[in-house]
Amino acid sequence: MHRPSPAILSRAFVLLLAAATFGVFAWTLGDLTIDRAADAGPANLDALRPFWAIGAGVWTMLTLVWWTHRSDDVGSRRRFLVAAATVLVVAGLARAWTIHAHAPALSDDVYRYVADARALAHGVNPYHPVPAERLR
Repeated sequence: MHRPSPAILSRAFVLLLAAATFGVFAWTLGDLTIDRAADAGPANLDALRPFWAIGAGVWTMLTLVWWTHRSDDVGSRRRFLVAAATVLVVAGLARAWTIHAHAPALSDDVYRYVADARALAHGVNPYHPVPAERLR
């Protein structure tokens, strides 16, 4: 029976740890809410601290993935590309899941952008009429 080398096991462990870090990052982002009240600044900073900490962990894991997979060998480069693609796919899936599983929590500006785009599509400058005029 062929046993994998310790280097391969450490690479696999780093990839699993990176994927888990991305998952925690997506979960943290999904739970993030920002209040727009004038006195909400300190509470908003407290809400952002876990996001920043996990973000730093994600960058640390990306650096660790690069460090464990770097080499001048062509086979190692291919393994690195596979590992990088795996991390990016996992990150993309986590992002897509977060976007579809949660309502906008940071801002509702997206609804304004959609309304402006619809007005532009109908040939109306969305910045010309006062909003109260459009409701009449």
